[in-house]
Amino acid sequence: MSRIMTLPKIGVNMTEAVVDEWFVKPGDVVGEGDAIFLAETDKATQEIFATDSGIVGKLIANEGDTVQINEPIMVLLDEGEEYDETSPIAQPAVTEKEEAAVTKVVIAKPQTPAPIKSTVGERIKISPLARKTAKDEGIDILSLSPIKPGKRITKSDVLRLRESALSTRVQRGAVTASSTALDTLTITVNADMLVSLCQKLNDSGVAAGNVDIITKAAAVAIREHGAVNGFAEQINIAVEAETTEGLSNPVVIGADKKTVAQIKADVDASVSVASGANFAVTNLGALGVESHVPAKSILNCATLAIGCVTKGFAADEFDNPVVRKQLKMTLAFDADVIDRAVAAMFIMQVQKLVENPMLMLAL
Repeated sequence: MSRIMTLPKIGVNMTEAVVDEWFVKPGDVVGEGDAIFLAETDKATQEIFATDSGIVGKLIANEGDTVQINEPIMVLLDEGEEYDETSPIAQPAVTEKEEAAVTKVVIAKPQTPAPIKSTVGERIKISPLARKTAKDEGIDILSLSPIKPGKRITKSDVLRLRESALSTRVQRGAVTASSTALDTLTITVNADMLVSLCQKLNDSGVAAGNVDIITKAAAVAIREHGAVNGFAEQINIAVEAETTEGLSNPVVIGADKKTVAQIKADVDASVSVASGANFAVTNLGALGVESHVPAKSILNCATLAIGCVTKGFAADEFDNPVVRKQLKMTLAFDADVIDRAVAAMFIMQVQKLVENPMLMLAL
C-alpha cells in the first residue's frame, strides 16, 4: 500500500528545511537510511535520510520548497504497485513525542532573522545559511532572487549568482580596461619579520625575496576570500615584476599548496605569459618604488602591488616610538566583482601573514 514519508526532525531546534536537491526520482528504490535529498536548515546544509523503505511513487516537495517537520515530502510504494492519485495512502504514525513537537512548532514563534527590505520596499525571504553565505562571498543580498518566484532565497541561489558573476567577468575579457570599476586599498605592513625570514632563507640556500613570501601569503589568504580569485577552483597567481629588461609575469600554479622555495623556482623558470591566473602580484619595490597603484589587468580580478622596504616610526606595545622596517601594499580590484569589505578583509589577512609568516606553516 502506498504511504507518505514526512520530513524528519534531525536537530533539536529544527522546525523546517528547504529542499535544495533531490537525490531520488519516481521509480527509484530507496532503503531506510538512504540519503534522499539535500536540505538547507537554519544551521547548515545537510543530507536527509529515508525513514522507510520502498519505491518512490511521487515527490511531493519540490526543489526550493520550504517544508515543515512532519510534513509530507514523498509517496512510497510497495514492489509491483503503481502510483495512483485516487488510491488510499497510509498516513505515517505520529508518536506522542512527535505530536508534542508538532504542537510546539505551531504555537512557538520561530526565531527567524528580521526580513530585509529591498529598495522598493518588498520583504526579502532568505534563509540564515544563505544570508551567511552571501556575506562570506561579498554578495549584496538585495541582488539575490530565488530560482522559483515567491520562494525563499537559499544557499543554492547565492552560489548561482556567484557563478553568474564569474561568467560575466570572463566574458568581459574583450572589453577595454577603462570600462572596469577599478578600486584600490593601501595598507602599511610591519616588515621586520619578513626581512628576517628572507635573510634566513638566503642563509639556508633559498634565494627567496619579499615578493615570493608575499605571493605565498596572498595565496593562503585567497582560500578564505575566494571572490578575490574569481572563485576559481585553483589558486594561480601571476607574479609581475618590472625589470630593467621589461615586464616579466610568470604564473605560479596552485600557489597556496607550494612552499616559498617552490614559488621562487616557478617564478624563475616559468614562461613570461600570465595565462590561467585570476590574481596577480606586482613588485616595483625591487626598483625602489615605495608604493604604486597597479593597472589591473582585465584578465585578473585583482592585483596586489608591493613597494620597497623602508624605515619608519611606529608605536611599540607601550606606545613608545620605535624605528621599524615597513612596506606598503596596494590592492587594485574590480569593484563590480569584489565587494569592498571582502577586499579589505583580504588585504588585512595578507598583512597578518606577512607580519607573522610563521602562521603560514599551519595553513
